[in-house]
Amino acid sequence: DGKRKGFILGAGGAIGRITERASTDIQSPFVKPSTTIKKLTYGFEVRLGYAFNQRNAVVFVREDSYMRAKNTFNDTRLFLRQHIGFGLTHWLKPAAPAFFLNGSIGWSHFREFSYGLASRFGFGAGAGLGYELTRHVSVQMSVTYLKAKLFVSPRNQFRDLSGRLSVVIMGY
Repeated sequence: DGKRKGFILGAGGAIGRITERASTDIQSPFVKPSTTIKKLTYGFEVRLGYAFNQRNAVVFVREDSYMRAKNTFNDTRLFLRQHIGFGLTHWLKPAAPAFFLNGSIGWSHFREFSYGLASRFGFGAGAGLGYELTRHVSVQMSVTYLKAKLFVSPRNQFRDLSGRLSVVIMGY
């Protein structure tokens, strides 16, 4: 029926910039004890939820960001950063075109695609401002904070602050 009320499903692509601070307690001349990475990222996002009315929805959020960077062993690798959680979306008008605000809280997942290194899990939160251009198509600018640790060695940790611009196709 083209109204936001009811179940909603969205997916889209994103580009962004990440600032990551990593630290480790590994003692080796080949490993840096801490490092800061600033890189462009690319990724996607998925949103699944329920809109109680034309202006408010509860959503499950999954945002994935990929980047190529040097790891603590000074090798260039592909890295994945995920924010998985639950949030709220509030549209300022009941129909498109309309600005919207959203926020989410949940988990973070960090993974390096090499060496079979363990995944790291932790806390994640995000907030965004978007604009629904037409019914079902929106653009959004968002900021996400992620923090994760390697459970077997809690001093091996990562902290990310990233901004991203995404285009999402939303079905409702």
